[in-house]
Amino acid sequence: MIRKVKGTTVVITGATSGIGRATALEFARAGAQVVVAGRRVERLNELIAEIEAKGGTALAVPTDVAEEKQVAALIEQTIARFGRVDTLVNNAGVALAAKFDEQSLADFRRVMEINFWGAVYACQAAVPQMKKQKSGVIINVSSAFGKRGMPFETAYCASKFALAGFSEALRAELLSDGIDVSTIFPGAVETEIFEQ
Repeated sequence: MIRKVKGTTVVITGATSGIGRATALEFARAGAQVVVAGRRVERLNELIAEIEAKGGTALAVPTDVAEEKQVAALIEQTIARFGRVDTLVNNAGVALAAKFDEQSLADFRRVMEINFWGAVYACQAAVPQMKKQKSGVIINVSSAFGKRGMPFETAYCASKFALAGFSEALRAELLSDGIDVSTIFPGAVETEIFEQ
């Protein structure tokens, strides 16, 4: 199915840098109404200003995707402003490079909360609206490490493998509702994730 972008509403998490920021700019350039989410308010405001300066329409919603209520509010504010959610891009992510036995469980849990649970929360909030519309696209950004385990990346790999499995199951479940679920598996991309 060919889907148009112009005039649609797109929600992007992790939009303050890297893949998320570039994705927001491209959707805006193509004529979508873009809702950008992230934890760094100043960065979100800069992105909104850049999109609007080019004639685009955008809304910034400060969001920590590890917090279920904040993610629900993100989708609620999107619907309140634009009336629908056509595309959801679950891009927010963090990395943790360390020997497994030197990681704290709190750090491991934080990676899972952002990389996996953040996407689950967003899907849970957006899918009812997409079902009501009888259409929608969910794009989950996993990683090449969501297909291959790597040493010193146990938490990151676990989160990205989980996201890949979740996406595959959700794709089959929502197909008859007119909702497409895609998973992206990027390789190494020069973004701020490597600076953490």
